[in-house]
Amino acid sequence: DRPAAVQKGLFNIIGPEVDEVYLRKVKELAIRDKDRVEIDKNIKIVYTPLHGAGNIPIRKILKERGFTNVFVVEEQVQPDPDFSTVESPNPEYPAAFELAIKLGLKVNAEILIATDPDSDRIGLAVRNPICNCEDYNFFCHCEERSDEAIPSVIARNDNDEAISYTVLNGNQVGILLLHYILSNKKELNQLPPNGFIVKTVVTSDMSRVIADSFGVDTYETLTGFKFI
Repeated sequence: DRPAAVQKGLFNIIGPEVDEVYLRKVKELAIRDKDRVEIDKNIKIVYTPLHGAGNIPIRKILKERGFTNVFVVEEQVQPDPDFSTVESPNPEYPAAFELAIKLGLKVNAEILIATDPDSDRIGLAVRNPICNCEDYNFFCHCEERSDEAIPSVIARNDNDEAISYTVLNGNQVGILLLHYILSNKKELNQLPPNGFIVKTVVTSDMSRVIADSFGVDTYETLTGFKFI
């Protein structure tokens, strides 16, 4: 039992000092801050932990990085093993963003962020220009921007304007991050001559195209960190 395990030194609670080490390492990964390039910290961000473990660390790192306009979906802050506010707490599913989109419309957010229950996956939705789609429901594809690969969520804000949020999948987020990292490292002369990226067989081949454009090799492995 727990008391016996504690007495024998077999049960230890990890304290905030471990969190601080992790968050410090995360902040050290920033590229542009080291070059003192101004980053817009005033963008409005909506975040939902989807009842999971990301609530405290995600909000803390955003605050410490200087992002002050962060709005949290209060209905999904507390841990809930039943995930009662969503059909599935998968941040890549557009339906998981329903409450985040409602809050985004209220605060006019540019970016919506969701993390899965154990906070090792992230989902993003970005606001598009105002859409004139008249035949809409809460989740629909705008006919003017019909694209099965990039689903858009159409809703109305308080001014009865149709706003479109595009929910990005994991491959799209990864491709954007890869291009950002490589392009900025090239600009800062930080691309190593023998640089390479690693992708798995189930991720998009677009990453290889991007890597090639920067003269970076690509290694492909089976799925799982043990193969990297």
